[in-house]
Amino acid sequence: MTISINLDKAKDIAHNLRRAMRAEEFAPLDQTIAFRLPGTTIKETEKLREEVRDKYKEMQGAIDSAENAEQLKKNLRDLQRKTRMIIEIKMMSLRK
Repeated sequence: MTISINLDKAKDIAHNLRRAMRAEEFAPLDQTIAFRLPGTTIKETEKLREEVRDKYKEMQGAIDSAENAEQLKKNLRDLQRKTRMIIEIKMMSLRK
């Protein structure tokens, strides 16, 4: 007996996860802008936001181009690892 995965539905789920991760990464940047945190500038923060948008645009392409479930899982794991590291680095750079 084999388990079959509907790749289109799996991609939809992956996109929802990607959107949630993107929102999580945007949250501290949005707060920086909303609360005008000391030691930060809007220009710096907007640059970081653009980097986040670019990263997730690239990931959207990786999800869409996945040819099987294993490739899709690998792409999501890679994104989760990158996201955790990048959030910490960006927050440190905002607090310089």
